Order: sequence, then structure tokens, then C-alpha cells
Amino acid sequence: MPNYPFFLKPSRYSLLLLFVAYLGAIIITLVLSMPIWLKWALVASCLFSLIFTLYNPLTIVSLQKNEDDSWQLYDRKNRLWTGKLQGNSICTTILIILNFKVAEKRRSLSVVIWRDALKKDEFRELRVKLLK
Repeated sequence: MPNYPFFLKPSRYSLLLLFVAYLGAIIITLVLSMPIWLKWALVASCLFSLIFTLYNPLTIVSLQKNEDDSWQLYDRKNRLWTGKLQGNSICTTILIILNFKVAEKRRSLSVVIWRDALKKDEFRELRVKLLK
């Protein structure tokens, strides 16, 4: 099986989940009894956090498995991260959560891949590679 790169596109599932979570946080903030200036400060911080999450430059946009079982990960700034896939990764029919140990980072790097982030056959091929 060839080891060509998987190019991830933005997921509608992920976007919907983010908007529901942030909208819930904003609604709860507005309902709470606290000074109005504090409410608007918290709403502004929620919106800032949402924008940062959507346009985070460290978001992984491409990944490729190497012959030595290491993985190459590229972020939005086209920086290369090389890491080893950890055993606590999750692979389901709806989403894949990959946890990588990257030498340049103390913590593991997690990549969430929803089913609609790849073409149907690419998602299936990635699942097959992970389940081997």
C-alpha cells in the first residue's frame, strides 16, 4: 500500500460541534447574574477563543506514514513535525483521534480527523493503515 500523504480539509462536523459548544457557553454567560461589563468581557473572550481555534496556525493539515512507522505531520504554516503514533489513539467509523509523540514537544500532539475531513476512500484507507 503506497504511503502518499493525507490532506485534511475542514470538517463540517467539527465546525458544528465547536459552534454548539461556544454558543452554549455564550448563552450561559448571558443568563448568569453578574455585572453587564463582566458578561460582555466573557462573551468577547469566548469569541476570541473561537476565532483562535478556527484559525490556529498549529492545526495539522497533512499527514503521511513513513516506512519506519514514523509519521510526518504538516501544520498550516507548512512546518514539518515527525512523530511516533502512540497506542492510545482511537479509530472509529465516524472519527479518528491520533496521538503522536513528537520529539520537539513535551506533550503529545493530537489530531482529530472527522469522517468528512477526507474523501470516503481515503478515510477508509487511513483506518486500515491504523488497524494493522
